[in-house]
Amino acid sequence: GDSGAAIASAQRAVKERPRNPRALMTLANLYAGAQQWREAVRWFRQSLTTEPPAPLAEWANLELARILTDRLSDARGAIEILNGVLNTNPNHRGALAQVVQSQIWLGELEKAAESAQRLVAASDNDAQRSEALLQVARLESQRGARDAALDAFQKAVAFSGLEAPAAGEFKSYLIAIQSETGSAPWGTYAQALSDYLSTHSIESGDLGGVHL
Repeated sequence: GDSGAAIASAQRAVKERPRNPRALMTLANLYAGAQQWREAVRWFRQSLTTEPPAPLAEWANLELARILTDRLSDARGAIEILNGVLNTNPNHRGALAQVVQSQIWLGELEKAAESAQRLVAASDNDAQRSEALLQVARLESQRGARDAALDAFQKAVAFSGLEAPAAGEFKSYLIAIQSETGSAPWGTYAQALSDYLSTHSIESGDLGGVHL
């Protein structure tokens, strides 16, 4: 098929230029496209021995880590690679996001929540912050850390308001607490909306559908 011909062509290019990172990464990428994961890993690793330019190395490391976690069940190996990227660039959002996923895969929810907090700190805007905080809230909720979950939900909604997913999930979390214990700290939800409104100029029309 087409992928076989493309791989054969890329293999010839690698034979001609065995130390060329782009040629090696192209071959690795084609193997990944053909779902030959171990070959993809082999050639991504080979490409990284050629001291490629930083952006290429970063991309190859992230691809390699993704294959290790998602396809080869080697989340520990993936985290090792991602930590290498983070040693060079501590705020690399892509690497941090993949670390969170790998830690979730391993069932290390506390570590995943800590990594998600790092993702909050590395965020560039309110939408990213809210998304990362929502991930923290879900993880803290999953591991039964109620106060930490409430705090993260409240901050997520303060950044994103009623329209984003955080508000709906926060509400559901409070309803679950109420059904379990007979009461819930609804003041935290009201405070989150109040914080959002105090930092965002709202057109009067936007408030038409507001109901707690």
